[in-house]
Amino acid sequence: MSIVGKVWNIKGGNNTGKNISSSINYITNEEKCSKVIECNDLQLALDYINDSVKTLEKLYVGGMHILSIDDATDEMMAVKSFYGKNDKRVALHGIISIEDYESNDDSAAKLMLLASDFLNELFPSHQAVFAVHTNTKNYHVHFVINSVGLDGKKIHMGKNYMKDTFQPALNRLARKYGFEENLSWNKNVKDSMSIKDRKIMLRRVIDKAIEKSEDFSEFVEYLRRRGFRVNVGKYLSLKNEDMKRAMRSYTLGQDYSIDRIRERIREKKEPLDVTDISKISIMPADTGVTRIIVNTLKPYEKMTREEKNEAIRLLKFGRNPWKEQNTNNWMIKMQDEEIQSDKTFVSLVKYYAPISNEPKAAMVEILRLQKNLGENIKEIRKDLRKNRQVVKLFEESEKYAKRAFSYMLTGDKEYEEDYIKYKDIEKRLIVNFNKSIDEVREYKTEQDNNICYLKAQLNALKEQYKLIYKYVNKEPIKGLFELIGHSKAKEEAYYYGIYKSDEKYIYDKDSDYYIYVQTTPGVKNGKPTIDTRIDIYNSQNEVIRSIDSRDFEAREFNKEINNIEKTYGFDKPILSKERPIRQRNV
Repeated sequence: MSIVGKVWNIKGGNNTGKNISSSINYITNEEKCSKVIECNDLQLALDYINDSVKTLEKLYVGGMHILSIDDATDEMMAVKSFYGKNDKRVALHGIISIEDYESNDDSAAKLMLLASDFLNELFPSHQAVFAVHTNTKNYHVHFVINSVGLDGKKIHMGKNYMKDTFQPALNRLARKYGFEENLSWNKNVKDSMSIKDRKIMLRRVIDKAIEKSEDFSEFVEYLRRRGFRVNVGKYLSLKNEDMKRAMRSYTLGQDYSIDRIRERIREKKEPLDVTDISKISIMPADTGVTRIIVNTLKPYEKMTREEKNEAIRLLKFGRNPWKEQNTNNWMIKMQDEEIQSDKTFVSLVKYYAPISNEPKAAMVEILRLQKNLGENIKEIRKDLRKNRQVVKLFEESEKYAKRAFSYMLTGDKEYEEDYIKYKDIEKRLIVNFNKSIDEVREYKTEQDNNICYLKAQLNALKEQYKLIYKYVNKEPIKGLFELIGHSKAKEEAYYYGIYKSDEKYIYDKDSDYYIYVQTTPGVKNGKPTIDTRIDIYNSQNEVIRSIDSRDFEAREFNKEINNIEKTYGFDKPILSKERPIRQRNV
């Protein structure tokens, strides 16, 4: 959390001296504050504290306006008796606590300095005893202050004393001695920079510090040279003059914790390894399924370099290179897909569930493969994030590359600034990351291509899953509306650009009528669409009624189909490719 401070009253009455003595004995208890000092920081603290503060040898205990810690109670009582103020509030007992990750020998000595400054600033004329307790995970200072000052004035703490005086003073001293201040006390203070902008700024600063540093100590020193107050404990917190409050680095993202920063410094000069996806291919080259399934890609390890580059190029344009050889004629295309549909389903089930030949088992296997491909894509993206600093530098260099090369070739002064920027990035990559621009370019391109290829594999699996699912969950078409298929044909035209022609007959065993349906590509309001004409025949094979979708709005045309179903008795319609001969029984 941060530094915390509290204060409460010690009541007087008949036991004034006893109450003060009890509090002083508690805070100076040898078990709580007798840790032997192993460094010179306490001596520095003792030299800093003014002559009116006395400290017990080797103990984190001090006094202000006290001649002897052992006689502190008597000395305080003497002042009270002199001014005749021995009742009501006779003393104050307070505590100042820091976080456990800030607690060590150095911070214990700093707490002595902080306590001395704090008491001298807020209670300059009052006797006090204070001690740092080191027997808990989070070190803390206890202090007891005589409520009556050497000038005879009693301490007065108004309603807003803690908020207006106590807390700001403690936060200011926390900053001075390198402890985290209490942000909750600053909640009403407006920052000149938004949290979003501050985080962006800190990420850039930390990224630059990592780039310039060979180890973590250099990293911290770099930040401090640039005016940041850096506190390193369990967490890393940063603050400069422009920030109203400190911010812990882990709040900036997963790459900004102390452990991750150390890793990034250690890893930054490691070689760039492109992820090998040659073993991730989902379809072998020698299976007949490859020729059947339209969206299946050739296995990675079977592709030549030229094939791979061409495949990636087409994939980036949203095209399937393994389908490019197919004719663009939509009629042939549709016929081919219809012919292959059943065969594809059988082949998919055999391939993905060779033992059981169960469609649902094949679907489970496809889902497993999808998950594996997804995990591989995540690994590549994770690796790109790991090397994002060099990738970002490379991407920045691309902004200047063309003009920089023009300057090198022509010496045109107009491009000199771009040349300087390009060379600066080139130098930063070599010196700070031990990598060339060409090396990073190749790495970035290959990783992007790998993601593109794996996504194409994922899309192929999705299509295969959908095809099996469609067959597993296939339900017989029951209504005349579905058999006529006008709405479905329009949907295929709108979403997939498939404008097909079709003709069919529909009859019902219990009806004396049959229907002829003709579907053709058409144009409406200057846009391509699908037109459907319906002719109704009687038992003498005579047309008794015709309707055309061009003569109706979509909703009205659908209503007409429903009326036909009811009027002419098409309760159980049957589809036929041949004209049914219907003759009335006489």
